[in-house]
Amino acid sequence: MDFDRRYRPTTKLGLSAAMKRLGQLRPVVDPILQSEGVPVELSSVVVVESGGMPNALSPKGALGLWQLMPDTGRRYGLVVGPYRDERLDVEKSTHAAARYLRDLYRQFGSWTLALAAYNAGEQVVQRAVDRAGAADFPQLSNERILPQETRSYVPAVLSVMQLSGSRDMPIAPHRKTATNEVFAVSDAQP
Repeated sequence: MDFDRRYRPTTKLGLSAAMKRLGQLRPVVDPILQSEGVPVELSSVVVVESGGMPNALSPKGALGLWQLMPDTGRRYGLVVGPYRDERLDVEKSTHAAARYLRDLYRQFGSWTLALAAYNAGEQVVQRAVDRAGAADFPQLSNERILPQETRSYVPAVLSVMQLSGSRDMPIAPHRKTATNEVFAVSDAQP
């Protein structure tokens, strides 16, 4: 789904509420992202994933603020069981999601591909990169090698980043200066 069409024109109150929830979460989320070497701009993922709701549940079984699947949560140290599920814990799930995003960045070398892999899975993105012979999200998207959901997901996160005031995507973990990886969202209005 196209984020701008889905949220901005029709449900401004829904997006506004999600952005407000993100603002309330940032004092907890941003320091964790920083401590894990992930740009704080990537807190925008929670707006697209869960609307900033820590107890959000997807039909596929993803749970929590970051919508982590059970296996991903376990892989990053969370307890995921019938009586205790740490994907619902904002701090613990943020640490897990940040480590996952950082690992995806290390694997693919760009935040846009890391976001694509966060949505579709590492294997799907790796196959797309191998098939195209290029590690470039716009190219993979334009050639329709990635799933439609992922081709919409990455611009949705970038749109939320833009709404939050970011103009540039950081190029590497721990880097706080503007870089040459610039994003634009067509017809976006801050």
